[in-house]
Amino acid sequence: LQRETLCSLVLGFTHECCNHYQRGPVPPYLVSGDDLTRAVQRNIGAAAEGLRAGSALIREAVAAGQLSIRSAYFEIGSGVVTLL
Repeated sequence: LQRETLCSLVLGFTHECCNHYQRGPVPPYLVSGDDLTRAVQRNIGAAAEGLRAGSALIREAVAAGQLSIRSAYFEIGSGVVTLL
């Protein structure tokens, strides 16, 4: 990527029907006792952090205020989107 190609916002969404946590090993960023809603919210937060951690270009753009990485939770039943 070149700096000129960066957008100013990356918005990651998750929703309550995400069933990834109902099978397989539990990721280390989840907390025992989390309900499914909280688990998927923690997952999108970890994904956003992974974007920052995985790219020097993204980290620099965030640090310079040129890029914002946000997470959101979409309630399918109501249509409500909550920024996290």
